[in-house]
Amino acid sequence: PYYSSNEEVPQWPYHTFAVSQGDFNNDGFPDLVSHKLGQYAQLLMSTPNNNNWLKIKLKGTTSNSMGIGCSIELNCIDPSENTVLLKDVVIAGENYLGQNSYWQNFGLKDISIVESIKVTWSGGVDEVFEGPFELNSHIELTEGGIGEGNPDDEILGCTYFGACNFQQDATNDDGSCDMSCICGDGTIWDEESSSCIGYNPCPSDIDQNGQTDVDDLLMILVGYGLECPE
Repeated sequence: PYYSSNEEVPQWPYHTFAVSQGDFNNDGFPDLVSHKLGQYAQLLMSTPNNNNWLKIKLKGTTSNSMGIGCSIELNCIDPSENTVLLKDVVIAGENYLGQNSYWQNFGLKDISIVESIKVTWSGGVDEVFEGPFELNSHIELTEGGIGEGNPDDEILGCTYFGACNFQQDATNDDGSCDMSCICGDGTIWDEESSSCIGYNPCPSDIDQNGQTDVDDLLMILVGYGLECPE
């Protein structure tokens, strides 16, 4: 099953061979997917707070299109007007048989200004994108081009790779992602909890043979009057 961070996770051991990170619901806070040994994966969703963040995705032209091997350096200003440098590298194959999201997530805490972003492309060329950049937003930077602000480059759609309607050419997520296809048999996607939950379209079909019949009624009568545990 899938569990969000605000649900009580059953206290039994979990065995896994891969844990991947990505912002599942695009709220700016990384979530975890653990490929638990068994029928279903496990989704652990983060709890947002008041910290600022910035998510950046690279689009290579001369370099590889996913920006693998490129480094990203943020030139920031904190509330005391001190310069803060934050750096990350785009990596492929970060987990055993797994891959983190190609959106690089920078937690900014109380940083108020991102003045510029320097990208060192995998070919060795440095490119500086001048800001200031809007905090708590998604930014795509194209090699030899400009950032996300160009309306000619903006393509709205579902940018989450695991969604049923993932659009590879989409640059900005429009909230249209359909997650129903990730749920296993007997479960459906629940928007409120952002997780797969159990679903029985015919609760009176006790023996699950596809119809409500005499056997189901007898089983209901056998349990009539019993006190149910809380």
